[in-house]
Amino acid sequence: MADRLEGLIFSEFLVDNASAAAFDTDGDGTRNKSDEFIELQNASSSPISLDGFQVWSDSEGLLFAFGAGDTIAPGGTATIVGQYSGTPPAGFYDAGRSEGNDFLRDGGGPRFDTIYLVNTATGEYISFSYGDPPRAPTPPTGFTGTSLVGAGETFDSNGPNGTAFLRDANGDWVEGSPDPGSPG
Repeated sequence: MADRLEGLIFSEFLVDNASAAAFDTDGDGTRNKSDEFIELQNASSSPISLDGFQVWSDSEGLLFAFGAGDTIAPGGTATIVGQYSGTPPAGFYDAGRSEGNDFLRDGGGPRFDTIYLVNTATGEYISFSYGDPPRAPTPPTGFTGTSLVGAGETFDSNGPNGTAFLRDANGDWVEGSPDPGSPG
């Protein structure tokens, strides 16, 4: 079962987007590391304001901070892309990485990582650790979370090029084709 933070869950990750198998998340004609993404899903029956929520990484620190007016409809998603060329459509957010630069760690060997979703108003957070094998979380300097909600999720994978981590019909993590912006 997915760890939930006020109705929000992690629903999909694209952590290694390189080589011929890469995926063009923003549709700009290039497929590279800046097309990597983190997707959140609203698993509740009410809209959720994302104002004050942040996404962090053990390896990179603060990845993205949502602002006033950012919301997710019931069953909807919010997809944070490393770099989005052009104007992102509703539900997509540009993390501001330079074109072609890593957004997320690959997951193979020493490139494991933990991603956190934090509500800065309460300090509560959920976490997702991945790698081959995943390692224990080590929150970065300046991390705003104070209280883990749930047990923390893990996925044992080396993040194959162009393959996403996503939830299957049972809510379990599996590897598959990327499908950003579509509820799991």
